Amino acid sequence: MGLYYTLVMNKYLLPAGFRDKLATQSRAEFEYSTTLVSKMLQFGYDLITPPLLEFESNIDDASILAQSFSLYDADSKAALKLRSDITPQIGRIVQSRLADAALPLRICYMGDSLNTNTTNTKGDRDAKQIGAELIHNKAKHIAINADQEIFILLQTLLKQLQLKDIVIDFTLPGFVSNLCEHLALDTTQMQIVTDSLKQQNPALLDGLPNNIGNIFATLLTQKDISKAYDELHLQLPSHANDQLKYALDLFNALSNNGANLSIDLSSISGDSYHTEYAFKVYAANHKDIIAKGGRYHLSNINGDHLQGVGFTIYLNNTDLRFTPNTKKLCIMGGIDAQKLAELQQQYSTIFCLSGDVDEAKKLGCGFIYDGKDIKAI
Repeated sequence: MGLYYTLVMNKYLLPAGFRDKLATQSRAEFEYSTTLVSKMLQFGYDLITPPLLEFESNIDDASILAQSFSLYDADSKAALKLRSDITPQIGRIVQSRLADAALPLRICYMGDSLNTNTTNTKGDRDAKQIGAELIHNKAKHIAINADQEIFILLQTLLKQLQLKDIVIDFTLPGFVSNLCEHLALDTTQMQIVTDSLKQQNPALLDGLPNNIGNIFATLLTQKDISKAYDELHLQLPSHANDQLKYALDLFNALSNNGANLSIDLSSISGDSYHTEYAFKVYAANHKDIIAKGGRYHLSNINGDHLQGVGFTIYLNNTDLRFTPNTKKLCIMGGIDAQKLAELQQQYSTIFCLSGDVDEAKKLGCGFIYDGKDIKAI
């Protein structure tokens, strides 16, 4: 019995990190996805849908390649990848198919992505991504305005998810590495800095010259970006100074929107494509990130140098709850199409196959329609 049961049940197992989404979860995901996409359309963003598959040879990012499942196309003899992130696909489309589109270009998307690694603490290896990208030219005043727009949109969408105590946590990609390069740290000094930042321990910096140690101590301990800029801007190389000043201007602009912002100036991790800043969104009672995004540069096939800013929301990292606001009504017999449409204005309708009221009760119906009247049960 035990062996037979095991063999039979193995037919119904799924690969690690994948699971069936049954009615309640699927309905919630559908309702929230529809609401979020509708909001983005109201903001003037055009919905596009990239395919699940890409040629492996078209993916330059090593981390994306490592996270993507591989397939082989028997027709083209080409190696393929199942997408592990929709965002790079949007970049490909902007650089090619939409190279002649008028700027600023507003794009939104919704879809599933599959990852060889787990994407959250629940062990999921698939994700429902919903996001937006705003592409524009390189003028600085346009960039700041684009930042404000994208964060207003993001905050609007997060409100729809009914999340509490939202925090947007910023990092500055390349900031620390550029600073280390400018300071010409030797191998020993570089190791001290790396250990200190990774362990978030300023005491490890004691082995550095004071002028260098003080800079990295400020990065570790100063969480107020305005004070950090006041303390550091005269000691920073121009590129790092510009990056920190841009972040300060952004914080000042976003503070008017009531956003709860934080920044980690000591971060030495990051992705390969964000430039001025990157961010992650957290919410109370959620272990996983709710959304992430940032600013980046790209060039299209026409040779135009562009900038973009965007975000992606991970719906499966939220605890989606949906309660239908329509009453459920069981139709006990035949009905014409006009009357059915009339009833569906107020009820979710189910046909009773047996004609038995007990069936209607089991299906969760609070009312029946007997061909003449609606009755509570």
